[in-house]
Amino acid sequence: MMKKLLIAVLTLGLAGCNESDEKVIAYGQNEISQNLKDPTSPLFRDVFFHKDEKMPGDGVSGYVCGQLNAKNSFGAYNGYNPFYIHVTVKTRWLLPALGVLRGSSDPWVLVSSDSSQEQQLALQTYMSKCGKS
Repeated sequence: MMKKLLIAVLTLGLAGCNESDEKVIAYGQNEISQNLKDPTSPLFRDVFFHKDEKMPGDGVSGYVCGQLNAKNSFGAYNGYNPFYIHVTVKTRWLLPALGVLRGSSDPWVLVSSDSSQEQQLALQTYMSKCGKS
């Protein structure tokens, strides 16, 4: 009986080691939202998770990418613009029940006020980070 209980606990613990793409995307969207003037305003579309080539053994790492429409300082929506944010999610210790460590960095949203040359360079960066050619 004890052996079956131990196997069940280990199976449940290992089953949750890798966060699903949906959870990683939700975390990335939340992190992007927190950097906006109105964190409750963002509308997302075409959002996907592009995993890093070298993944940590105990989690996932990559870019949450897509399009974002958010309110500006005047309370009006700007229109959809590309965004990305790098996200890392790692299992803490051996069992996910003990929690996960989440981190994000490199948030970016295309700003329409940039010059066309800056926008072109920014879009090239977006394409390389998000795995599009």
